[in-house]
Amino acid sequence: MDSNIEDTGKTIIFQGVPFPSWESIIQFGMIYPISNTRTHIFYNNLNQMRPTKYPFLDNRIIDLALRMPTSHRYKRNVVEATLSDLNPSLASIPHSGHGLPLYYPYYIKHYFSRATGLWEKIMGKRSSKEINDSIGGGGSWPNHGTLIRQHKSVKKYMEKNENQIRSSPYLDYNAAKECYITHLNGESRAKQLYGLIGVLESPLELDDK
Repeated sequence: MDSNIEDTGKTIIFQGVPFPSWESIIQFGMIYPISNTRTHIFYNNLNQMRPTKYPFLDNRIIDLALRMPTSHRYKRNVVEATLSDLNPSLASIPHSGHGLPLYYPYYIKHYFSRATGLWEKIMGKRSSKEINDSIGGGGSWPNHGTLIRQHKSVKKYMEKNENQIRSSPYLDYNAAKECYITHLNGESRAKQLYGLIGVLESPLELDDK
């Protein structure tokens, strides 16, 4: 560990990445740079399929977060507070996690989120099957298993790249098709299918040359 850390007096260099302080390494070392995150491969695969812009990955946003006092960040949700000031109409839309607009005080949203989860668990407001069969998945993130089953995007990518898959010594078209069918029949193969599409849409050379 010591060999990977260097204190220059102005910055702390950890694994070749400069941080302004020891505190910033503790708070952000697990997520900055993005390759440190556990979801980086998933993010990279999706970005290969449908390139998008991620405003919160802008270096200026990261630098701002690093300069922001810890006490300020932990007492409020900075993003939600900013959105409430800049776009009140958007902030007035109830959040799926707690059912309240974003401009409500942080502690109220926190307790409502806990109460909502407890209520749904006790009262069975939505059964497990209903949640598993919905694209929303009962939260802010989509249910990727259902998304793949209900939309034909993965099938279209496989059909579009069939010749590339068949000609590659590293891929097996019949196995890929079987993986997709297995997922349609109820077993989860979302990670494998997303990984396959990410490779197919990447600039990687898949033939044996």
